[in-house]
Amino acid sequence: PLSSIGGAVVDMSAADGESKLLLQRPAGGERGTTRDAYLDNCKFALMILIGVGHSLQWLLATEDRRTGRLWCGADALDDSSEDGVAPSSAVVPALRALYTWSNAIAIPMFCVVSGRLSRSLVASCRPRGTGGDDRVAERLRRVFEQLVVPFATFQALACAVYETAPALKDALAPGGTQSSGEAGATSGPAAEAAAALDFWTPHVSWYLAALALWRCVSVVTAQMNDVAVWIGALAVGIGVGFTNTGAATGFFLKWGTIWGNFPYFVLGTFVEDDHYRRLRDASEALKLACGTITAVALVVAWCGLSHEVLCFDLWQWEAWKSSPFVHYNQFTVESAVEGVDASPRSLFFAACFRAFTYVYAVVVGVAFLGSLPRVHVPLVTDSGTRTMYGYLLHAPALLALLTLNGVFQSAGTGGGLGVLGWLTWGILAPVAVTEACMTAPVARVFWWLCEPKLGKWVWR
Repeated sequence: PLSSIGGAVVDMSAADGESKLLLQRPAGGERGTTRDAYLDNCKFALMILIGVGHSLQWLLATEDRRTGRLWCGADALDDSSEDGVAPSSAVVPALRALYTWSNAIAIPMFCVVSGRLSRSLVASCRPRGTGGDDRVAERLRRVFEQLVVPFATFQALACAVYETAPALKDALAPGGTQSSGEAGATSGPAAEAAAALDFWTPHVSWYLAALALWRCVSVVTAQMNDVAVWIGALAVGIGVGFTNTGAATGFFLKWGTIWGNFPYFVLGTFVEDDHYRRLRDASEALKLACGTITAVALVVAWCGLSHEVLCFDLWQWEAWKSSPFVHYNQFTVESAVEGVDASPRSLFFAACFRAFTYVYAVVVGVAFLGSLPRVHVPLVTDSGTRTMYGYLLHAPALLALLTLNGVFQSAGTGGGLGVLGWLTWGILAPVAVTEACMTAPVARVFWWLCEPKLGKWVWR
């Protein structure tokens, strides 16, 4: 059933043979032995991290505007700050560390789970000798060779020409003298974009578009050998940071985020049954090690941010991956003041940092999942079968709750939120709202919105 979609919009019908059996909802909607409690617990935990992360993201952004915290700067806890930063509540550094940690692993692990549950699609598209259809495989290879590769090649050549010949770039720009986006322009792309419906501004639904695109691409990657798949995925994931993809069109559908997270999805398609069982059926010693890694990662984030060894803003923008490297590759307050740095050295370090975050997210993210319970947990496991609803509904519900209670106004004026306010609206409220969005009554009310069944109205 559609209600078994989970993770970050993970289509359970696309799971491989064993997982599909494990994840099938029992008849009548009752809990049974055919579900994998551990996977449902993982999906629930990741969804809670997303809910808490969004709330902390909004509140920390409001806090930074109130205090005047500088790029890569630490929070001031008293009035002694030399930078003129207003003091924050004592709990803010710890919550900032929690947000940094969760922001670095939640979406990547969603992507890995999505890839794992898309393995049957990949398998069905491989040549017949490996379980697929030779005719489909041949046509896909031809499309890739005759369309995709030439497109990428000539697009790269055009970019090179534009960069070396600015006059040609200006000559090929669309529109007339008012199309440059200058203030006061009444026509041209900028004015037209401002007057039109901003449908492509990214919201939480970006992941649906991402998963659809990744699965379309996986139909082609299924024809490639493993080495080529990994080289291509990493080239796309890291290479998109060198371009203005997304940012050039107002962060179109979080295009940079979509392709920056693509390697995680690819990793998930390589997670075989034995790999999954090894984590699910881990020994007590391995579970303890996973819990220890999780605790250490949180402590390191807190200490690093408090002592300005880690740059909060750099980690946040890298987790989003929606902007080019030049937008956020400043590692210190001083480098941020100096402005955009597009030097080869700076871009090289930014690319290395992204590669490092790939490794960090996988190691720390898997450790977090490895520390979760394997048995059925009341409220948790059953809610893990309805994470589609939690993902799509938690943001509007949480924003409405915070706005109606005047939280943003309180956080942005005077002394900001106190300890109780931060814990209530930054932790407890998003946990409660996200959990409520994953309950059965909510699913019964909003199924038509989150999981519409088109049936014979659309399909043959």
